[in-house]
Amino acid sequence: MANTELLNKESLEKLYTQDKLFIKQIAKKIGLSYGNTRRYLKKFGISLRTRGQTQALIITQTKQILEELAKTE
Repeated sequence: MANTELLNKESLEKLYTQDKLFIKQIAKKIGLSYGNTRRYLKKFGISLRTRGQTQALIITQTKQILEELAKTE
């Protein structure tokens, strides 16, 4: 069942652009499929990341995780 409180432009925009969540993560959080979540992002006019932007974000997040792990050792 979808979390309708998060199914609006402001919430989706925050999750996608400010919190930098991936569509798959947002879909899980609001209880929709990847495809439906992507459709809502497009419907609300939220600009989707390019493949290159997504890959850069993955690299950045991975580096941050590795740095955090190195601090705990």
